[in-house]
Amino acid sequence: MVARWTARTTPDGYGSELDAVVGTLPAFPRVERLQDVVGPFDQHAPTVTIAPGTAAIERAHAALGRG
Repeated sequence: MVARWTARTTPDGYGSELDAVVGTLPAFPRVERLQDVVGPFDQHAPTVTIAPGTAAIERAHAALGRG
C-alpha cells in the first residue's frame, strides 16, 4: 500500500479543522474498550483527533481526482 501511495501523484488537498467551545465534555463511544487495549489516557485532552479507518482513507484518496 505504501508503495502505491508514494508512487502516485496527488492533487492539492485540503485541511479540515473544527474549533469549538463546548458546555460539557464529549462522551466518546467505546473509549473504555480502547483504554483496555492501549492503557489509560486522558480522553479530554485539549486536542482530539478523530479519523476514519484505513479503508475509508484509501477510498477518499482514490476519490480525490473526482473532486
